Formats: sequence, structure tokens, C-alpha cells
Amino acid sequence: MSTRFHIRITRNGTTTRTTVSMDKTLSGLLAASLGENGLMADHGTVRAWLDKTLSEWAAFDPLLPVTRQVTHLALLHIARPEYVDALTALDAPSGVMRGVGR
Repeated sequence: MSTRFHIRITRNGTTTRTTVSMDKTLSGLLAASLGENGLMADHGTVRAWLDKTLSEWAAFDPLLPVTRQVTHLALLHIARPEYVDALTALDAPSGVMRGVGR
């Protein structure tokens, strides 16, 4: 199962609307990580995070599928910081997306 998000990506003053699908387990984990006081964030909060994160992500590549980039950023957000640090410390082969830590 998957969850669909209708997002807006703003790059260089131009806003593009698109729809991405995210595995339901991954979207649930992302919602839990964005929530407060032990509560999961709602769909709108997750969508807003996706809008903002994709719009501000310097490594965004319009030639790659947006769903792939959303999955990449969601995994980086929910992963343990030490795992993200270990991953970004390695020299990734060309063609592999790089992200930023939390």
C-alpha cells in the first residue's frame, strides 16, 4: 500500500505541482518523526514538510523521478543520525543521490 501526496515544489521562483506516492510504512514513520508529544503528524504536516524540504534541497534533480527523491529524503530524515553521518562520509558512486542530515 502507498500514500499519495499532492506537493508543490518551488525552484527559482517557479512552483510546480505534482503527485508522489510513498510506501505507507515509510509515510507512517515520517509522520511519527514529524509529530510532537508522541503523536503522529497529520497528512497535511507531512505534505508541508515534503514541499519545504524538496524546495530547499540543493541536490534536487528535476531529471530524476520525484518519488525517488522523496523516498531518499524521508529515509534520511527518519534514520539514526549516526547512520546518516556514516553514509554521507563515504564517497558515493556517481549517480547516487546525496542528501543532508537532519
